[in-house]
Amino acid sequence: MNRLILIEGIPGSGKTTMASKVKAHLESRGYSVRLFLEGDLHPADLAWLSVIPIEKFEEIQQLPLFQGCLEGNYSLEGDHAIIAYTRLQLPDEGEEWMTYFEQHEVYDQRIPFEEFQSLHFSRWVRFGQEAEEDTIYIFECAYLQNHISEMLRAHDKGAQEIVAYMKELIQTVKPLNPKLIYLTQPSVRETIQRVADQRRSPEPGKWKDWIDLVVEYVEESPFGKRTSAKGFEGVIQFIQQRKDLELKVMDQLDIEIAVVDNPHDHWEEVEQRVLACLDE
Repeated sequence: MNRLILIEGIPGSGKTTMASKVKAHLESRGYSVRLFLEGDLHPADLAWLSVIPIEKFEEIQQLPLFQGCLEGNYSLEGDHAIIAYTRLQLPDEGEEWMTYFEQHEVYDQRIPFEEFQSLHFSRWVRFGQEAEEDTIYIFECAYLQNHISEMLRAHDKGAQEIVAYMKELIQTVKPLNPKLIYLTQPSVRETIQRVADQRRSPEPGKWKDWIDLVVEYVEESPFGKRTSAKGFEGVIQFIQQRKDLELKVMDQLDIEIAVVDNPHDHWEEVEQRVLACLDE
């Protein structure tokens, strides 16, 4: 049995929706399933999570602002606390704390790559050892997307080093017999344009559009500065290069892999094909 299912693909490929469909399908078969999406308090990955010293966390726990919103959104590991801060329902006066939590993420080149690698390897190893035997775990974008994006964009690593890292990382969870389901479309440009159109800000004067945030994400990174990636074209360049690396990594993995193509945005057909992959 595949006790770990990895759902991957570029933005707009349907990862979140399909991960939820997979969970519902497996539960209908009587399995115990745990799904972890971006921003959830994750047992292995640290994207969108804040890592702070335990002493600071103990101070935060005493503040009235955090009463009633921390439960289920943090874990204690060694001498630090991990907080799923994007899940906290804080009032407007909590904006400064949100900035503090963001500054204490480990992604976006906030720590040296060697520390980033060591921290994640130890968490993935522990997850592989402590995962409940009667539970199927589903990770959305926690393997390929998050790690390759960080290494490519923030740490400007080359293909050889990225592939080697990813091959080593997957070995930490091999006892769970992982299966990777990769959702893909023929055109990165068309997919990102569709997502950009769908994710426009409901309050343009107050919040930036999704694509504007991604442009900043690429342009201000070591990758963006080295390649001179600018604007929408820079985003396409980055996502295409990331996808090429994801496919290259998958060619080197010794786990079950199912690539599900979606050339015409036929989502019901894609769902059927994804669920069929579970029975192969």
